[in-house]
Amino acid sequence: EHLASLEQGSEFQQSLAFASLLRLGHVLESYGQLADDARAGLETFLHVEFSTRWPSSDFEPGAELDAFVEHCQKHPGRAFAQSAVQHKLMLFKAIASPALRVVWRSDM
Repeated sequence: EHLASLEQGSEFQQSLAFASLLRLGHVLESYGQLADDARAGLETFLHVEFSTRWPSSDFEPGAELDAFVEHCQKHPGRAFAQSAVQHKLMLFKAIASPALRVVWRSDM
């Protein structure tokens, strides 16, 4: 009831987070909990932003990221360069790289 009464306030009317809170009854924990229309809008936005600001033809992953990707394909579950810290760093670099798309096993 209290959340529904807050919805009337103008600051919440455009909030995806607040709309999701009302729909689910709790704070979002993952991207997969977004409504289909919200995910579609977000994917469209990201596609436009990434293809406009960072055309993929301008970026190559580089030798280090290539080695990381190859390691992950050949040795799933093992740390890159025998270092959990280095593995996490390379994962962040892969996520940030417009030349790569990270796919989680749980999504396959």
